[in-house]
Order: sequence, then structure tokens, then C-alpha cells
Amino acid sequence: MKNLKKEPIIYYPFYTPGYEAFVYHTVKTANENNIGIRFSNDKLVYSGGDQIGSAGYFSSYQREIAVAIANITPNNIMSLLVHESCHMDQFVSDISFWNKYITGAGYYFNWLAGEIELTDKEVAKYTQDVIALELDCEKRSVEKIKKYKLPLNAKLYVSGANSYLYGILFCAYKRYWYTPIYSYPEVWQNAPKSFSSRYVNIPHNLLAAFDKVAHFDTPYKRTVDY
Repeated sequence: MKNLKKEPIIYYPFYTPGYEAFVYHTVKTANENNIGIRFSNDKLVYSGGDQIGSAGYFSSYQREIAVAIANITPNNIMSLLVHESCHMDQFVSDISFWNKYITGAGYYFNWLAGEIELTDKEVAKYTQDVIALELDCEKRSVEKIKKYKLPLNAKLYVSGANSYLYGILFCAYKRYWYTPIYSYPEVWQNAPKSFSSRYVNIPHNLLAAFDKVAHFDTPYKRTVDY
């Protein structure tokens, strides 16, 4: 496995058996498209001028996948890589879809950070742009888990994905990015077990769970293992 053109990869010293084929094809796709993969021993990673931070990201501008690996399990590191690799797949294999929604996602996060002001109609539109981009990514992730028979719990992954998707709505309601809000067990346990065609109204039990944990706004630490 040769080094990436952008930046040598850390060769996954932390994953358990079962990920080899997935890792090989992820690195291959990254190599072929001059995309770097970086693991950071921090709780959050930051893309460009990002002030919010996240557990992981794919940046088409920086041509990089980055994953924060501090204080999380090997399986959760790999689940993050699965997710971010699917954003890479969107960019590489369906650039028109990527371009359709990524601009709105930028407006959403800039608005959350207080860098720009938007009308209510714009907030609603850009929030749905983020959800469209992420929903497609999450569906690709579940397909990839099944395709490579990864040692991840696909059903639990869907609950976590729904926590994240509805969390995007919740953060828009509050105009604040609660970094770990979708990772608490009480949130996952109240999230739907299957994907929805529309993410417009947060289910009451899930909204109550979001409200309960929102004040635990600490640096990212995933508390549910796949």
C-alpha cells in the first residue's frame, strides 16, 4: 500500500480484524484522487477557517479526510472513517450531487457560528441542504458496512445517524452547534430505527432527549460504541 500523494497516512494501528478490505479500498480511492487521510490525537478536528470543530470531516477544498481519535474506541474511529469516506465517495462519484448541497452546508455552519445572518427561509433551506447531504452519506455508510461485512452494528449505526440528522435540526432551532449532542445513549435510544424520507419535525421523545443533554456541551466524546 503506497503512501498518499498529499500526506502519508497513519496505517491504522488501532482497528480490529474485519476492516482490511474497507481500509484498502478507501486508501486506494483517496490515492487515485489525491486526497489525504489524517488522524489527529485530539477530540476535534478543524477544517480551514472552521471555528466549530467536529469529530471528523471530508474537505473537498483541502482534499482531505480528517478524523479525531482521542478518547474513542477503535470501532468508533472506524465508523467515523466509514462516514467520511462516504463523503469522499459523494465528491468523487457524484460531483453534481455534492455541489448541489455543499454550498448550503457552508451557509448553515457559518450562520451557526454567527459569521453571517440569514432569513428564516434561508435557514430552513440550508438546514435541509445539510440534511440531504448527510442522509445520502449515512445511507452510503450503511451500504458500505454491509458490503464489507464490517464489525459494526448496522442497526445501531442507523439510530446514531438519525440522532445526527435530527440533531442538525435541533442545532438550527437553537442556533448553536452542540458537538456531542447526538452521541449520548439517551439520545440514541430515542432515535428512530430506520431512515425517514423527511427530516422536518423532531419526534417528541427525541426532542426531550436533546433538551436533556444539551447542557452537557463538552468537547466531543462519543459515549456509545457500535
